[in-house]
Amino acid sequence: MPDPLVEALQNKLKREIQAREEAERIMEVKSRELFELNLNLEKRIQKGIDENNQFAFALSHCDNAIAIFDSQQMISWRNQAFNELFDYPSHLLPISKTLTNPPHVGTEFPEGIQLAIRTEEYHSFEFAIQKGDSSQSLVASITPAENIHHDEKNRAAKKFVLVISDTTSLRQAEQKIAQQDRHYRGIFDRMGLGLLMLDADHKILDANENLCDELGQQVLTKSFWDIFELGKDSAGDKFLSQEICNDVEFRFLGQARSGLPPWFLGSSIPLREDSAVDLTKADKATAHVVTLINISDRKSYELRLKEAREKAEASNQAKRRFVANISHEIKTPVNSLAGLIELIDASQLGTKEQSYFSAIQSSAKTLFSLTSDILDFYRIEENQLEPKLSAFDLRTELNHQAHSFTAQVDISKVRLKFHIDDSVPQFVKGDQGKYLQILANIVGNAIKFTPTGFIDVDLSSTSGEDQLELVTRVTDSGVGIPASLIAKVFDEFERGLSEHLTAEGTGLGLAITKKLVELLGGAITMKSEPGTGTSVEFKIPFQPATQNEISVEDAAVNNLDNVRVLVAEDDSFNQLLFQNVLENANCKVFIVRNGNEAIRVLQSEPVDIILMDVRMPELDGIETTRHLRKTLQNRTPIIGLSANTEDEDRQLCLQAGMNSFLPKPCHPESLVAEIVRMLNKSEGARVNRQKTGRAPSQGRLG
Repeated sequence: MPDPLVEALQNKLKREIQAREEAERIMEVKSRELFELNLNLEKRIQKGIDENNQFAFALSHCDNAIAIFDSQQMISWRNQAFNELFDYPSHLLPISKTLTNPPHVGTEFPEGIQLAIRTEEYHSFEFAIQKGDSSQSLVASITPAENIHHDEKNRAAKKFVLVISDTTSLRQAEQKIAQQDRHYRGIFDRMGLGLLMLDADHKILDANENLCDELGQQVLTKSFWDIFELGKDSAGDKFLSQEICNDVEFRFLGQARSGLPPWFLGSSIPLREDSAVDLTKADKATAHVVTLINISDRKSYELRLKEAREKAEASNQAKRRFVANISHEIKTPVNSLAGLIELIDASQLGTKEQSYFSAIQSSAKTLFSLTSDILDFYRIEENQLEPKLSAFDLRTELNHQAHSFTAQVDISKVRLKFHIDDSVPQFVKGDQGKYLQILANIVGNAIKFTPTGFIDVDLSSTSGEDQLELVTRVTDSGVGIPASLIAKVFDEFERGLSEHLTAEGTGLGLAITKKLVELLGGAITMKSEPGTGTSVEFKIPFQPATQNEISVEDAAVNNLDNVRVLVAEDDSFNQLLFQNVLENANCKVFIVRNGNEAIRVLQSEPVDIILMDVRMPELDGIETTRHLRKTLQNRTPIIGLSANTEDEDRQLCLQAGMNSFLPKPCHPESLVAEIVRMLNKSEGARVNRQKTGRAPSQGRLG
């Protein structure tokens, strides 16, 4: 049997061998792990060393000067830029220098270092280094390090990182910008106009000195609309909007330095947030630039000019009234004379008396024509002439005119021929009187300047949808007009003649003719050559008419039998003329000298119509009409008569209660036609005529 002791020793030895093998195995594993750990640590250390070397390399070659120092201002590390900045030799040890007294710097640098060490907080400051004639502007920033360092005596020493940046170029750029800003600000402040910068709410952010000097006050923070207002005639709806707006007038609301409120001509330019001017529709202006040009002198000049113009117009108005009154005073007896001459039966005169009568008749017509030209010109200048449209027989009227012109020419020397084209209609609607006046002026001019040869009057027309154009051409073989004077013949007081030619007249005939043509919507042209003749063509629009329209009007014109007419006229010649014209039209005539007599007659005698002279003694036509309308409630039609043909005189008559107005002198046919027109419009007048069967006593009443 084995010995138990031996067996126990063997088992123990076996266990120890197993334990040792296990320990060796564990040791091998741990050795391998330790080797790998050590290898990784070496790699990490090497990586850290590499990164540190890279960082150190980057810092060493950085453009900024960098140094690390402690609270004793001992430099532990510095880069090459730092050495170059302070002229430190690069081979010296870092500890060989301190920051106590670096070269070339002022007190700002050491003071900034000491402040950072004392507060142990981030600090930056500016300083300069002066090396000879050159100077560097620098900015230093100091940052405390987080770790605590112990020096060789084991004392705690905090580390600081110093970074110095060269700002010389930046300072030079800033100085240049500041210099430019001062330059442009000087221009901004002293340029010869006002400049404003406004925010989105139109508050003033900036204003130049020139504007503040003109206004005599500062305007910053004020609203633009609190100190300026738009001019009355200024269209400023787009000002300070999303669009560029120019030439808007403004008046300063305060008291300026000059003592008078200045006027400005303004422009506004909208800006976006990026200060760009090129706004799109989607952009919204966040600011505006406003320019203001002082136009006070111009406004003052305009005011003086307006006052001078008003005075000149008032003077011209007075002159025109004087001319009109003088023409009236002349034309009233001339008209009466011409009318009375027409009533004389020349056939009862002897040969010698007939020659006298012809001379008187010719002189009267000349005087009548001259005064008519002056009054027509005055009415045209005052815009008192308006087209009076009526239907008439054009061809018949032209035949009458042709006979009238034939009587004015010497048929042995001048051939006068009228040719009416088939395109010209029989009946038209237009202003008969003005068309015939134009034709008479043109043909009369041709007769005056054609001693021998021919005068041809050709008429044609072109038709449109609603109107036709009548083309009238008058051609003569007269003396002609130089080409240089053709442009002037239609001017006032110009006769288009060479100095060696003479002719009667005021020089108003063709000027009036052109204005009448234009009044009717037409045009007139002239061609002429001295020694060859002249051709004048004028075109006037008319409307088509029918014979029925003519018949109605003709029937009305002739229907004056037993019409009772009251004539209130103080001039004895005009009384005689009106009485003869109206009696020839089969009217019953009452004649009075003033308004009081007219009122007495109307209270006892019914009449169909009243001819009321505006200017009469005792009680004039205006007051008489007012009394009849308001006091007596008389509604008899009243036609006002006056040589004052201004629009205000016409309106005064109508406002007083008159139904119509005729300028004096008035043609007998025009007078009769206006009476008929008024009677046809007045139902009361027709009733009076129907009730009145008896013929009243005639002659002078009152």
